[in-house]
Amino acid sequence: IERLNQIDFRVGKIFRVAGTRTGINFDFYNVLNSNPVLTENATFGPASRTPQSILLPRLFKLNAQFDW
Repeated sequence: IERLNQIDFRVGKIFRVAGTRTGINFDFYNVLNSNPVLTENATFGPASRTPQSILLPRLFKLNAQFDW
């Protein structure tokens, strides 16, 4: 089984205007788009060691929060 390496990245900025606060965040998960096997078939036979699940692909998320 391959070693699991996943890099996540976040960029955020806070804006303050007239007593209000707005936070904007951009999240980027699995930056390198690695796909190691997480689980594999452990039964004996022709399907032995076939991948059952892998790490999810790249994912982007944009988040905003407004406080007053």
